Amino acid sequence: MLLCNKKVGETDFSEYTSVFIPYCTQDIHFGDNKETSYGVQHVGAHNIFGTLQWIFENFPNPESIFITGCSAGATPLPVLYDLINTHYNKDGGDNSVNIDVVADSSVFLTPISFMKNYLSTWNIDTILDKIDFDFEEYRFNESFPSAVLDHVLERSKKTDDIGYVSHDADGISLYYYKIMSEGINGLFGRDRGLSSAEQDMYKMSKVITPPVDGKLHRKMNDDPVLIKWWEQMNNSMNLAESAHINFDSFVMEGDGHCSFGLNVPLEYEGFKDWLANLLDEDEVNMGEDKTEVDIPTTQSTSTGTPLTTSNADTLPTTNASMVDTTPIGSETNNMSAEAGQLSSSYGILVMCVLSWKLLISHK
Repeated sequence: MLLCNKKVGETDFSEYTSVFIPYCTQDIHFGDNKETSYGVQHVGAHNIFGTLQWIFENFPNPESIFITGCSAGATPLPVLYDLINTHYNKDGGDNSVNIDVVADSSVFLTPISFMKNYLSTWNIDTILDKIDFDFEEYRFNESFPSAVLDHVLERSKKTDDIGYVSHDADGISLYYYKIMSEGINGLFGRDRGLSSAEQDMYKMSKVITPPVDGKLHRKMNDDPVLIKWWEQMNNSMNLAESAHINFDSFVMEGDGHCSFGLNVPLEYEGFKDWLANLLDEDEVNMGEDKTEVDIPTTQSTSTGTPLTTSNADTLPTTNASMVDTTPIGSETNNMSAEAGQLSSSYGILVMCVLSWKLLISHK
């Protein structure tokens, strides 16, 4: 069921070299903070950069790159795309490397409570600086995820496509939205209550009723948080689709979530055709008119806790246990001759991996 064994339209992913980026740093692959009071080393960005260094050195001239990820592994994909696209386009102008992205069940929305009280522990400034995103403007602004997506799409090649896939009553995304908005048993921080959190996640996934309407429209049940979550998700996707010719979304009915390698949407009627169209370079209509949409910039009146940015100027390229201070792109790795031969591969399939069971059971 993994995407790497599939042929979708004219794209045969079995011909691609697959690169997996696993996850246990609890920071949606964005973190740059080893020193926390509760013992978790938020070094997801370090692992991302270490992986990208290996990719760049071993695949100097790939023909095609496809990036996907599940849940928290889907959340950083616009940033990951920008880093990859910037590297292969560093000489300016359009590049022959085609890069497409599908974010599966991204934990997209970021409630203001979480931004003010917990996001500071990750220190995401470092990785956002790498894509020239002005995080200061959105530090306490719930439009932050849409602003990042808009920023990346503005900088993207219009022949590259970015797609978002979601269920319209995703129980897991709704769970995280609720605990980021309200907190639950001290889940974030020193006293976590992980067992009860896991039980609540299971219960929540059982009580949300499936929708009855199609893409981007559904009849909602009486849960006001679900209604708010879906309205914000719907508005965000419509905003991106209106502003950018190379963004599209695919919405599935129900309270499901992703698993791995797009295996859930691949079983959903119509998804393979949608994905095949997204992968088709000729589908982009460069003459198509799109409405320019401004990302709202309304700030919270509360200043919250400022982020620590003392090490935001550079980023180690290895796991935190082997930290150095060399910026990405300036290192010299001694790769084996066998690894170097991988540069002749047709394409690269990059998967950001998250097991939410691993996330909530981590101690």
